[in-house]
Amino acid sequence: MGNHWQRELLNLIRRRRCGDPGRYRYAAGGSVPTLYSSCYAAMARHLLGDLRSEEHTSELQSQFRIS
Repeated sequence: MGNHWQRELLNLIRRRRCGDPGRYRYAAGGSVPTLYSSCYAAMARHLLGDLRSEEHTSELQSQFRIS
């Protein structure tokens, strides 16, 4: 990951993580993960090559009970 903006985006996403893998909050001051922010975090990480999609899909399914 050589570009400055890519590193900054991944750092922002990491700071929004809420405990368990695959759970992300919408805002820095938030304490509750949301499906919306978790999906966008997964998409951004995937596009930046920072995520294996199968791994994150199973995390989202288990955390948010999606079948």
